[in-house]
Amino acid sequence: MVSANGATIACGVVAALSVLAALPMLMGNADVIPESLKEGTIVDKKGTLKAMDPDLLAHFARSVGHEVFIFVTCVAASVANNRCALLAKFLTCGMLLSAGWHHAWGNENEVIGQVVLATVLGYFGFIRSGLTLPSTTWGKHAIACTLEACLMGAVALGLLSGSAEALPPALKSLNLGAVQSMGKDLGLAALCVLAGALDNNAPMLCKFLPVGIMVSAWSHAMMDDMQGAKLNSCFALGFAILGFGFAAPETGGKKAQ
Repeated sequence: MVSANGATIACGVVAALSVLAALPMLMGNADVIPESLKEGTIVDKKGTLKAMDPDLLAHFARSVGHEVFIFVTCVAASVANNRCALLAKFLTCGMLLSAGWHHAWGNENEVIGQVVLATVLGYFGFIRSGLTLPSTTWGKHAIACTLEACLMGAVALGLLSGSAEALPPALKSLNLGAVQSMGKDLGLAALCVLAGALDNNAPMLCKFLPVGIMVSAWSHAMMDDMQGAKLNSCFALGFAILGFGFAAPETGGKKAQ
């Protein structure tokens, strides 16, 4: 049973808000995406940028949606196991960096929202839960999740640099802001995976991650990126085998207060 402590509640609220944003985007609805990210890359005769192609916008929305959904599954794993103290710390830093990125692109509403969330998470993560870090038990689950976090982080950094090399062909014509936004969201998800691994929550995370990764596989299939869909399906199968086929090691560590 999940204990109703501050960090757990705060992370649960973040997950709930995020899934409400992710579901419409997974259906191709881009209404929640800031306007600055929906500009096209083609200039008309008057010298102004045309709007993004509708098909490209739908693919972009689904891609952001599946990244946010992976983020939600990672947060939900920590909430379900009441291990949110370290996650709240990581999310505080991630939300502040995300707010700074949104400020650079002029998305003031998103800046305000993420600063508020970072403040709440920071209070419960650093003040109520203390600064003590858990002692990580490095079993097969933790190692797999750490490697996954590193892989996600590496791709996120490439996208944040403005490189679209890691994107499927259907998304390579996105504008710079859209490419970076995908890197930002993937980076937040990577932080959640890493927090789960370090806080001895990797066995639970291995049960939740396959759901998020399979949604990502579906999203790739929708944009005819079958190579990406097959790769993500393999990752999902691997984590499902780890999560459901191997017993979790005995762990200690501090839970959220």
